[in-house]
Amino acid sequence: MKKRMLSVLSFWSILALSLCMSVAAAETGRDSAVSTALQIEDREYQDGVLSFNVGLPGDHDRGSVAAVVFTSSGQYKSSVICPAAARVRIGPLDADASDTVKVAWLDDDLRTLAGPEILRMSEAESEAYDRFTEELLATLARYGGTAVSESADLDDPYVFSRLIVRADECPDVDAFHPAAVVPGPDGIYVLQFHTSSSARACADHLRALPSVRYAEPDMVVRADSTEAVLTASSRSWGVETCGLSAYAEDLSGRGIDRSVTVAVVDSGVDADHPFLRGRMLAGYDFVENDKTPQDEKGHGTHVAGIITDSTPGTAVKILPVRVLDAFGTGSAYLVSLGIQWAANNGADLINLSLSCPSEGGRDETTPYIDEAVAYAISKNVTVVAAAGNQNDDADERCPAHIEDCITVAAVNRDLTRYGLSNYGERIDIAAPGGEIISSVPRGSYEGHSGTSMAAPHVSAAAALLMIERGTSQTPSQICRALQGAAVPLDKADQPIGGLLDVRPFIRRSQVSITFDANGGTGTMAPRTVDSGTTVKLDANRFTRTGYRFTGWDTRADGSGTAYTDGASVTATTNVTLYAQWRSDTVTLTYVANGGTGTMAPRTVDSGTT
Repeated sequence: MKKRMLSVLSFWSILALSLCMSVAAAETGRDSAVSTALQIEDREYQDGVLSFNVGLPGDHDRGSVAAVVFTSSGQYKSSVICPAAARVRIGPLDADASDTVKVAWLDDDLRTLAGPEILRMSEAESEAYDRFTEELLATLARYGGTAVSESADLDDPYVFSRLIVRADECPDVDAFHPAAVVPGPDGIYVLQFHTSSSARACADHLRALPSVRYAEPDMVVRADSTEAVLTASSRSWGVETCGLSAYAEDLSGRGIDRSVTVAVVDSGVDADHPFLRGRMLAGYDFVENDKTPQDEKGHGTHVAGIITDSTPGTAVKILPVRVLDAFGTGSAYLVSLGIQWAANNGADLINLSLSCPSEGGRDETTPYIDEAVAYAISKNVTVVAAAGNQNDDADERCPAHIEDCITVAAVNRDLTRYGLSNYGERIDIAAPGGEIISSVPRGSYEGHSGTSMAAPHVSAAAALLMIERGTSQTPSQICRALQGAAVPLDKADQPIGGLLDVRPFIRRSQVSITFDANGGTGTMAPRTVDSGTTVKLDANRFTRTGYRFTGWDTRADGSGTAYTDGASVTATTNVTLYAQWRSDTVTLTYVANGGTGTMAPRTVDSGTT
């Protein structure tokens, strides 16, 4: 038995080594027999198992197809070998840890005929998610989509007549006559019913089954802001209060120019707004199921404008993800899909200025949102969430109750808590949220209030930190850094954390003021100061025979900016100040020497003829 076990282990070790050598040969070009002509087709990823077909060069079916799993650090993990024409199944695999599968076509002596092809599990998982999303949105469109009628009770958890179920296997729900059942990755099933009563009855039934992890309704999510006041300005008072523009200018002054992507999962964004020009990336619309997430509410454009306003002169980009309709409401499950889509499509940060009830902070009401946030966090994506506008404990709202989110309360201009802002121990930090001016569709600007406006100030601050420290910063590192710099709020009537303040992160570049004698003699030490610092000029210590000192100028010939001795100068770049000189004066006195009459003395510059 031991001998047989040893031979099996040796076989897999040889196989893994063979594929590793093949990869190295293919990458360096040392083995011309190795080809990358394999076609990986019909990939599916479900519950940690990857399955696929392999198209071989010339439609051959001889030999075998081998797949070897390696961890992200390159360590051998597992292997499988099967006939060339068979469907390959291999698992369990860890997509979050970025396992890699290397696939090769081998002959009977384990020599590589073609390959290896490299499959990254994160890509396979993303493809499975995209296929599920496409099928789900197409199905929902046949049953009213995510629209809610004006007469509907938005507080009814079953208003969409839809259940989100996670189970070990597809549950038998035929007795409840579902209109559609859409299976998704990792044991997710979306059940659409014709009536809310059927959905409620089915949920009660499924919760009693041991194979069902949860069965919860798809609830209504709402934007967290109040009505607007029209204005012509684009500037939020919060930008200056929190030091955001100063920090952005400091980063630019230090030559730090790193791109950071902030996903705005909201009502869409008006990509044509002039204030957002040059900031927008291609996003997705989960409401209309297309790639044009146009904002019909104005809420998402306002959020995106605050982020843009707070990051002037930087490469912070906006990734719009539309999950709310023209009324600012939407499906909680679509929010979860939007979060996952953003995490899979380049977001470094996700802003969630929306909320729904969470029933005492438990994740039992909308566990799928909690799972989507956990998925984003696992991909090192920082998630910022509005605390909600119910004047209640933030633990009662989702996603505000999620510990891994940076949950944001709102303050007014006088730094008191915004009256509707939620509060409590789940709050991580507070930010400006009262009467915040920002962009809205059709080129306009409005003032909105609420935690929806506070959250993007924090998202912008997190983006600036990533510009300076790198996008590899973990969500917990970002949160701790922001909390550590926050200013205590003595005026708060409820616990809402400290006020966002990024000024402690400012490290201005150093500039020098150099003094040039400009024909004189002597020495004066240069002054090195922080960029933007105003300093009083030292008294002149240069001398020049036959000349007197008159002041300083930024040009030797005196045609630049002039400064008197002892004046103050604000240094933003390295500057040389040149001493300015005028000749000493001499007096010619005339003496009659025995004669009569008078002649006035003549005073002229020394050296004058």
